Amino acid sequence: MMTTKKRLERPLDERDLELLIEAAAAKARDSFAAYRRLMHPGMRRGWWIDEVDENLQQFYTDLVGGRRPKLALMAPPQIGKSSAATDFVSWVAGKNPDAKTIFASYSEDLGVRTNGEIQRMLKQPRYAIAFADTKIGLPGWQCNANLIEYANHVGSFRNTTPSPACS
Repeated sequence: MMTTKKRLERPLDERDLELLIEAAAAKARDSFAAYRRLMHPGMRRGWWIDEVDENLQQFYTDLVGGRRPKLALMAPPQIGKSSAATDFVSWVAGKNPDAKTIFASYSEDLGVRTNGEIQRMLKQPRYAIAFADTKIGLPGWQCNANLIEYANHVGSFRNTTPSPACS
């Protein structure tokens, strides 16, 4: 079977690209997987990423539905667990800037790095197109290595490390 590619009558211009990004942003508001494609267009996708995206989407649905869900992501190192969690927190912040999230990690460095990644993500133009109501770093609102407050909302992201047990 032979397939043919449809050729565009004209090359895409800047307005065409803006419209495509706006359409992708509209999908990203409702779909975590679409959000990740918008924010990371070059990300290699596979069954594991698709499965994680689907489970985190269901987690959010259950959470807003009042079902108090629990989800554990278990995989070998360097598979993408932390990046999925970072993307999920930023997506939730866009969907509900009044939500408060906390990131507790084994290492302060991981928490600070995650905080920085979330700050960079929330400052991207594509993020602003998808979630114009979620802003950070405005005067009067904290945005540092341990706390990100969403301006004009009660929501925030806080990273922490459990204290060692007393001996």
